Amino acid sequence: MIYNGRIILCFFLLSSMLFSQDEMKIRVQILEKQVRELTEEVLKLRSSLENQEKTTEKILQEKNHPPSKLYEELIASFHNENKENELYTFYRSLIHSEISIGGYLETQFQAQESKEEESSLDLSSFGFQLKSSWNTVFSVDTEIKISRPESIEIIHAYLLASINDYLNFKVGVIRVPLGRYNLLYSPPAQSLGAKPFFYEFFLPAVWSEPGISLSGEWTEGIPFHIRYEMLLSNGLGKESFQGFIGNQEAIQGLHEDNNTDKQLTSRIEVSPQFSVDILGLYFGISGTIGKYDEENKEQYKGISLDLFLRVGPFSLIGDYDRLEFSAEYIRFSVERSKETLDKFPNTASSIEGIYYQIDYLFFPQEWRSNSFLFGEKSTFALALRYEKIRVHASPFTETQVCTIGFHFRPKEQMVFRVEYSFIEEIIQSKSDWNNRFLASFATFF
Repeated sequence: MIYNGRIILCFFLLSSMLFSQDEMKIRVQILEKQVRELTEEVLKLRSSLENQEKTTEKILQEKNHPPSKLYEELIASFHNENKENELYTFYRSLIHSEISIGGYLETQFQAQESKEEESSLDLSSFGFQLKSSWNTVFSVDTEIKISRPESIEIIHAYLLASINDYLNFKVGVIRVPLGRYNLLYSPPAQSLGAKPFFYEFFLPAVWSEPGISLSGEWTEGIPFHIRYEMLLSNGLGKESFQGFIGNQEAIQGLHEDNNTDKQLTSRIEVSPQFSVDILGLYFGISGTIGKYDEENKEQYKGISLDLFLRVGPFSLIGDYDRLEFSAEYIRFSVERSKETLDKFPNTASSIEGIYYQIDYLFFPQEWRSNSFLFGEKSTFALALRYEKIRVHASPFTETQVCTIGFHFRPKEQMVFRVEYSFIEEIIQSKSDWNNRFLASFATFF
C-alpha cells in the first residue's frame, strides 16, 4: 500500500514538472516576442531621431543664412585691419540683432454739424513701428505715422542705452514727457476715437522733439513703483500760445530752433503696490520750462497732473468687468512783452485744460466663443468724457466738450468705436455749438 502511494506521488510530481516546463516554454516565447517588438520600436525611434536631427540642422542652416556680400566685405576689412577693432564687433552684433516690425492703422468717419465742415471718411493715420536690439543694453526704437492731410510725422526715433533699471539714456526724437496721454497715445489703445480737445488743438498728440533723455524706475524696498523721465529738447517756437490755434504752429521742425534756449521737461509717476489685483492706481506730475521768442526773453512754464484708477476685474454683467477712471490737467503760463503782443496780439497769458473720463468694460460670459467675433478676450465698453479748456487771450475763449461713446474689441489689438460729442465754444460770452459724430476702426498689426 505504501509502495503504491509512493508510485502515485512520483507520477504526480513528474507530471507537474512536465506541465511547468510547457508553461515555461510558452512564457519564454512570449518574452522573446516582446523583446523583438521592443527592438523594432527602438530601431524606428533611432531612425526618427536621425531624420529629426537632419531636419533641424537644415532649418538652422536656412535660418542662419550668411550676411550679404556688402557686410561680409565690411567685416572682413575691419577684421584684417585690426583683430581687436571695435567696429568689427559692432557690425557683427548689428547684423545678428533682433528686429521686431509692427504698426497700426485707423480709419474714421466724421460728421460735423456746423462750421460748414463736410462729412469725411478716410484713413486718418497709419503707423509703422520698428525696433532693433543687438544686445541687452543698446537698441533703436522708431515709430513713423502717416496722417491727414498726407503728412509724415516721426513719433519717435531714438537710440536707447538701458544701463540698469534706475538709469536709461535716450538720444534722438523723443516724446515730450508732459502728461500721461502724450506718452501712451496710440490710436488702437484708446477707448474714444477723438482726442481730448487740448491735445487736438493746443498741443499735438503726439508731441515729440529732438533731445536727450534720462529715465528709470524703482520697485525694490518700497511699497511704490516709481518712474521718472527728464528730457532736454528744443522747445516751442515764436508763434506759441495763440488764442485760436494754440501751439499747433509753434511746434518746430526736427532741424529748427529759433533761439539758443532749451526746454527742460520732467515727469514722475507713482503707482502704489496693492496686495489685491482688483485695484490699480497711477499718479503723475509733469513740468516744463523754456523760452519761445527769438531773443530768449519770453519764458513759458507748463505743469500737468494726471491720474489713472482701475477697479476690477469683478463679476457683474460678465466675469471680468472693469471700471477705469482717468483725468489730466495741463496749464501753461506765458510771459508776454509789448513787442511780442505787437507782433502776435492773440498771444495768451495762460492756457489751461482738463478732462475726466470714465470707462466701464464688460462682456457677457455666455457670449464668449459663440462666434468668430466673440472670443475669450472680447470686450464691450461704455465711455464718458468731459473736457474744459480756457484761453486767457484777447478775446477770451472757453470750450466745453462732453463725449459719449461705445466700443467693441473682438480682440485686444482691434477696436470698433462710435461716439458723439457735444461741443460748446464760448467767445466773449457768445456761445456756439459744434457737435460731432465720429465712427472709427483701429487695429495693431
